Amino acid sequence: ESNQVYVVFVKVQTLDEKGQPEDYHTAVPMIGAVTYKLVSGQWQLASKQKEIAALGNWGKAPNVDHGNLMTLSPGNTFLLIETTDGGQGYTYVYNDILAYELDKWSFLGSVEVSGEYSGTCDHSPKSNQNFDFGRCWSYSGTVSASESKDPRRPDIVVKRTGTKSGEKSGEIVAAGTVTYVFDGK
Repeated sequence: ESNQVYVVFVKVQTLDEKGQPEDYHTAVPMIGAVTYKLVSGQWQLASKQKEIAALGNWGKAPNVDHGNLMTLSPGNTFLLIETTDGGQGYTYVYNDILAYELDKWSFLGSVEVSGEYSGTCDHSPKSNQNFDFGRCWSYSGTVSASESKDPRRPDIVVKRTGTKSGEKSGEIVAAGTVTYVFDGK
């Protein structure tokens, strides 16, 4: 049996009363997929899925073509799709994780990879000053997989460098490494 697959991802979204795609902040398109598998030298339909996950914002789906494939074992592949969100000076970058297993795609969740607060922050705070806008911070990260208790679902490790907001007001702390463990939900 071949491990070669070809997938076409599609965007499924709602239209407004004029027939145009909705484009407000919470208008989130659905991602669907048509997957083909090479069997005995012929491409055959493996699955058609209209709604796998709601990804994106402002009516725009993320660019799936630039996703990062992580093949863990034959028949167990993850696709990490970069998405962004932000507002009021904050920006966050996530990897939304789609899993391909048993000829179907499923959404496993999102991991926060990087973030920054520079749009409305105080770039030159004075010591002992109350920060009306908060201090600036920024971090970036790289994503990898590590072994877990479930061989089908590895832990996702995000190694972050930089700083982020702490628990206390005005506190800035090292971003650090975060491990996401799939809990089956």
